[in-house]
Amino acid sequence: RVKSGDPKNPDSFKTRRGKVGGYRDYFDDAQVVAVDRLVEGLDPVFGYTPGTPPVDAVSVVKGSAAR
Repeated sequence: RVKSGDPKNPDSFKTRRGKVGGYRDYFDDAQVVAVDRLVEGLDPVFGYTPGTPPVDAVSVVKGSAAR
């Protein structure tokens, strides 16, 4: 059963919202820059490309994502 480590803190659950690009809501600007730099080094075969906005994963699965 999933339960919060701190019932008063919604961010303490063992799961997150699943929002594409949602990590930006949890990090400060310097941390976002660091994560973005890491993404630049990832293999583009998996769809990671620098400078592209997050794509809705559901749209990708359904084949309707705009790039």
